[in-house]
Order: sequence, then structure tokens, then C-alpha cells
Amino acid sequence: MAELDFLGLVQEHERTWGTETYTSRPGLSDFLQAAVVVFWHPTDKTNGRYTATLHKSLDEVEQYFAKLLFRAQLEVPKQRVYRIFAKTKEVRVKSVQVSFETVDK
Repeated sequence: MAELDFLGLVQEHERTWGTETYTSRPGLSDFLQAAVVVFWHPTDKTNGRYTATLHKSLDEVEQYFAKLLFRAQLEVPKQRVYRIFAKTKEVRVKSVQVSFETVDK
């Protein structure tokens, strides 16, 4: 089975959720107007349906990954990024850079 493109994922999302909702569930027009759309897969196996969030820029997604690095020790994420789209084109993380500094006590 071929991997779905942006519109295919939006349609799949609409079909699987139907009239059900979740917090901040985007509508069809919201998907089409969003600068960035992230599809999420739940980490638990109780509900295999993807959810989606809309963002103004990829900077917001970058902030999520930065928070994840520091907060994962405190709380295990309930969802993971499945696919990211910017202006309906799929994007992926190209690189990550972490800077270190010494701690003076």
C-alpha cells in the first residue's frame, strides 16, 4: 500500500474520526489553510487513530522537539510525531544540534 500524501492523510483523518472530536480538532478548511500540519500517532495501543495539530510555523514544531528532550524524563509522551507538512508538502527533521556548557558551582 502506498504512503498517503497530505490530502490523503486529511481525508483518512476525516473518515476515521467522522463526527467524533478531540481537543482542538481541525476542520477540513483549517487543514487546507494551515501553514504547518503535524499528524500524531498515539503511543498507547488503545486508539490507533491519528490526530492532527495546526501550527503557524515550523518553529513551533522545533519547540516541541526541544521540550521533548528535557521533559521526557518527567513524563512519557502520549503521542509521537507521525508526519509533518508545511504548505501541504511533507517535511522531515534534517538535523539536530545540541550545545553544552560547563556548570560552575
